[in-house]
Amino acid sequence: MLGEVTSDDDAVVALNCAELGQSTNSSVSAIRTDMSNKPDLKVVEKGISHSVVKEMSQRLQEQRRVERISACLSKQVRRYQNNLKHSGIEPLKAHSEHMLNELRHQYQQSTESLISDDAGVVLLWPFLEILFTKLELLITAESGQITFADLAAQQKAHALLCQLAGIEANSAETYVINALLGLELDHEFDEETLVIDSEAQDELHTLIKAAINRWEALKDMPIDAFRHMFLQRRGEVKLTANGVSIVVENKPQDVLLMKLPWGLGIVQLPWLDTDLINIEWDYGF
Repeated sequence: MLGEVTSDDDAVVALNCAELGQSTNSSVSAIRTDMSNKPDLKVVEKGISHSVVKEMSQRLQEQRRVERISACLSKQVRRYQNNLKHSGIEPLKAHSEHMLNELRHQYQQSTESLISDDAGVVLLWPFLEILFTKLELLITAESGQITFADLAAQQKAHALLCQLAGIEANSAETYVINALLGLELDHEFDEETLVIDSEAQDELHTLIKAAINRWEALKDMPIDAFRHMFLQRRGEVKLTANGVSIVVENKPQDVLLMKLPWGLGIVQLPWLDTDLINIEWDYGF
């Protein structure tokens, strides 16, 4: 009959209710178990605070230990400095420096002076690196030091400077040019004089014109006149403890050096490393 519930239906309903009850009880038990496993917040906070305090305490102890070591080292340094003062080390150091200066002075006095007619080339020292770089005669080492690519490049540079001075490379002494190139003062190349190609000739012409144009006191002086008046000049070359000293012969036209737009005096060229060139060129009064 419609609407009646059989005994079988009652059994199914009862079974479902029982299963639902068991599931509910299991869920409640799981929740209780999960809640029981959660840490006590107060205990956690207490543990964290204790850890932080312990770490800060350790850092403070380490800082104090470093301060004690630093104070001990400072005390030892002061004691060492006092011992140096009382043991006479400072006077010994001053005496050693004095003796070294004396030896340098004696070395300079005993060095032979060499005379050559290429001393005027030192006037063009600011333009030499540009010239050699354009003609690819220089290289830069891994250390950053600029040097000549090889002996052949140095020989070509020698021929170029001889051309500037208007002298034959192998027929005259070139002590000043050798000094400018970092060669031994009495160095001589065994090979025949190099032929300067047209490109190098153009660069030499450009160099001299640039020097004349920058030196306003010369106005439009011809290149040959400039070479004769300034570049072809006798000079005395001498080794020093720090490099080379060059004393240029004085002439009346040297009064124009008062208007020279670049300096002479102490010169340092990149391929000479730490060696210095001391140029003495007095004005012509």
